[in-house]
Amino acid sequence: MSVAWDAILVTKAGRKYRVVISIAGSEHGFSKDSYIQGGKVSYKAILADVDSHVHRDAILGLWKRNLHLICDDRYDWLYSDNPAGPTITLLAVQEEQDRIVGCASIMRRDFVINGKLYPAGVAIDFAVDSEFRVFGPALLLQRTLVEQAWAQGLEFVVGFPNHAAQAVVKRVGYESLGEKARFSQVIRSRSKLREALPRVFPDWLVTAAGRVLDTGLVLRNSLSGGSAIAKVLSRDDELDESWQRLWEKNMEKQGIWGNHGLSYLRWRYVHCPYRDYRFFQLSDKQGELLAYLIFSLKDDMALIEDFRFSDEAWVPELFNKFWSEMHGFGVAAINTGLIFHGGIKLMMTKAGFLLRPLDRGGVVLPSPECAIDLASLISHGDWYITDGEIDL
Repeated sequence: MSVAWDAILVTKAGRKYRVVISIAGSEHGFSKDSYIQGGKVSYKAILADVDSHVHRDAILGLWKRNLHLICDDRYDWLYSDNPAGPTITLLAVQEEQDRIVGCASIMRRDFVINGKLYPAGVAIDFAVDSEFRVFGPALLLQRTLVEQAWAQGLEFVVGFPNHAAQAVVKRVGYESLGEKARFSQVIRSRSKLREALPRVFPDWLVTAAGRVLDTGLVLRNSLSGGSAIAKVLSRDDELDESWQRLWEKNMEKQGIWGNHGLSYLRWRYVHCPYRDYRFFQLSDKQGELLAYLIFSLKDDMALIEDFRFSDEAWVPELFNKFWSEMHGFGVAAINTGLIFHGGIKLMMTKAGFLLRPLDRGGVVLPSPECAIDLASLISHGDWYITDGEIDL
């Protein structure tokens, strides 16, 4: 198998190059002899050895120059310790200088579709040094990366590209996945009022109006009540087996869901080396978990990174009691981003959230050998993907 793309490139300085991208595949769909050639510029894509100090240092350097991910501990946690398996990583090498100028990875991530678990992945850490982007190693990396994913048995790959990466992933064949929106709730309204009202309104009046509105918000949430027992856990608290049982109930729901079993939650949120996550849970009187959310605090904002529930009836109580808890923390607002399908938007608005645009959408690419009708499955059911899966 081979894929080729041929074009004439004109640089800002007026120099012309003929750029040829040729990805030659073996019977497994991958070859490390994949090149881009243009004038005196040529590249190859190689499979990274995550245990190599040379490759590790090169990847960390690419992160810091291009992605601003400066936590070195993230490397071992994400690339080696993932319970779903080691990350698949490719490096773009500029051959004349023998210099690593780009990287792209797929984090292994099992997904459940209608109760069945499928090996899949999430595209992450796509970075190319700025002076080499014009010559096309980005496309080489992404095309060769998905070929390697198929060779290693993944059924499909999902991704959450930023604006700069969207053109590349579309060329590879990724298609849009679900709707997207950011959801927010105000806890302390003064700052929002100050933004909305003309400057002719004095600060004392804005403060007084904010206090009146805040009193109404507190009253609304106190009247919502509910029978569940709410509790905040720190990352030092042990997540018990009821978290696994809740996930097993979730597996039966129609739609596409990233695996949220106990081993994944512990790895992703308890052992994350660069952010302090906390856990908010609703339980019945017997201690069985009914719903939970995972959050972090930034400035005066509570960021909901993930949430799950045994039944949608518990969703309003989950968010109302979380709102009250965050009010006691002195938080000004609650915020979360979702990629979703079906009735999730209505569920969130009924729970008191307001919608605004989300910059990053979702994309999906099935393997040529994928045995499931992915396009049909993701267009049915009420499913969602959270911030915790979008931003790693």
